[in-house]
Amino acid sequence: MFKRLLGIGLSLTLLMTMVACGAGDTAPGSSLPAGEGPGLTVATLNQLDAWPAYAALQGDQAKGYDLKSYQTGIRLVEDGALEKWQIGDVGAVPALLGVLNRHLTIVGVAAEESDANWLLTKAGHPILTEKTGGLAGTSELVRGKTIYVTQASSGHALVHAYLTHLGLTEADVNLQYGSPKECLQALGDGTADLVALWAPYTYQAESIAGGVEQVAKGSDLGIHQYMLYVANSTWAENNKEVLATFLADVSREAAGIDELADKDLVAFFKDYAGATLTEDQVATDRQTHRLLSLEDQLTLMENGDLARGMDEVARFLTQTNRFADRNYTELAEKNFGIDTSYLKAAQALQ
Repeated sequence: MFKRLLGIGLSLTLLMTMVACGAGDTAPGSSLPAGEGPGLTVATLNQLDAWPAYAALQGDQAKGYDLKSYQTGIRLVEDGALEKWQIGDVGAVPALLGVLNRHLTIVGVAAEESDANWLLTKAGHPILTEKTGGLAGTSELVRGKTIYVTQASSGHALVHAYLTHLGLTEADVNLQYGSPKECLQALGDGTADLVALWAPYTYQAESIAGGVEQVAKGSDLGIHQYMLYVANSTWAENNKEVLATFLADVSREAAGIDELADKDLVAFFKDYAGATLTEDQVATDRQTHRLLSLEDQLTLMENGDLARGMDEVARFLTQTNRFADRNYTELAEKNFGIDTSYLKAAQALQ
């Protein structure tokens, strides 16, 4: 479905086509009601790194703040191109599509989540019987198998890294695209041999009859997977103080998350994400889904680590013919859309 991009930028039509081809659900997961008057809309996925925005905006509804949850990042980015929100919290893969489309700027780093993206199979699957480089699976065992993944997601990058680890490409397997819920269903009914999921869907997979086993996670394969704060580029330029205040607020909430009891985050997942997690699962998610302080964000953006992570994403999209070489070059020349000025302005507010 993805065709090599021949244009300089990514068209909105392509973003919408990706959604139609199983990249995301057709409706957001949930939304907190906005207050009266024109407001600021913040878009997130329904996962742990949404907590700081959820907590920061809870008391500001009267000011017209609106917090909207999405099931998948590509759907979130598509709505960003339609100017349905001003600030987003989304994975690096869909974020880079928005940067290429010239409507998004990367303004912060919400979380490091390479331990929260998992490649899973059913317990007892033959793939588990042999290993390559310490990870379950061999080229012979995986070749021709059916893998379900959400297109243009961190899970998609994980699948690519795993296949590369085995000396395979997407052409060597039966790669199917679906929403996280469709991936869960495919794993449960045996349609899929492997699925790539992120938290909290990874915890939902634990309830599949017969059990599941983790084959690999992002950190096992040496890839860097970040959740990024992005903003509509034009809006950000015209509303620097508003954006800086938001970044200061969410960074403060992220720094205080260790003070929360697990039961408080269980309630958050239920209310905002519509997900039922146990306190043990929340405790695991805290460890695998690391929220970042403002200082940690700036360090990643200034020392080149974030740019190197985005370079990995751009190379993944280029190697799998989702980007043309000219797209990669354009992104590299603009430092993948990373702009530290808004975080620095937020730091001045602290």
